[in-house]
Amino acid sequence: MTFWVIVTALCLAALGFGAWPLYRESRRLTPMLAMVVVFTVAFSVGLYNYVGSPNVPSAASQSGELPDMDAVMASLRQRLADNPDDVNGWKMLGRSQMALQQFADAVTTYERVMELEEGRNAQTLVDLALAILSRDGTPIEGRTAALIESALALEPNNPGALFYSGVASANRGDTELAASRWEILLGLNPPPEIRSILENRVAEWRGAPLESPPPSVAANEQPTSAAGLPEVDADAVVTARIALSD
Repeated sequence: MTFWVIVTALCLAALGFGAWPLYRESRRLTPMLAMVVVFTVAFSVGLYNYVGSPNVPSAASQSGELPDMDAVMASLRQRLADNPDDVNGWKMLGRSQMALQQFADAVTTYERVMELEEGRNAQTLVDLALAILSRDGTPIEGRTAALIESALALEPNNPGALFYSGVASANRGDTELAASRWEILLGLNPPPEIRSILENRVAEWRGAPLESPPPSVAANEQPTSAAGLPEVDADAVVTARIALSD
């Protein structure tokens, strides 16, 4: 139960800073917005699975009850007060603040992490950019775009930086760069449900022709059963193509 509660919080936070700026600009469900929604939800689940939650009292874990988040955060802050150079502790605090939608605090926290790491950790730069986007509700431009590009300079295959750099490039009309970034992301083997969305968008940016569906067979040319319905081979495979238009 705790897992899904925190995953839900992460998803809401992710949608807030990933999808809301795009929706504010278009005021409709565009293909880009739909793609961001799918990606951020999948990314949030994977993130929590990988990172896990901060340590909580064992009694709460054994009883199945949710921990007192105020107590957890207070304990974490005390830990950092005693060890102000604890980079992992600051990162844990930043993730917790993002999950709790304390975006302004998360920005301050990730600024501290970046200071401790001297701006040399690509993922921290991405995390700081996303915290700023979440706090301000603005498109990826200015400092946030610069942070993401700096992350790519440090780690060219950082998935988050590649994804959001592609979004930023597409938003400013540079679809060539957006396609290049997402082609690198595709080479990192994203989940199948994400891969198809990325591939379709890249194909659109590259101007690749869409495949035409096979011509349908007229009803009077199909063999029918005794009930008057078209017969279907037991080994037949039915496929469908779904596309989002502007």
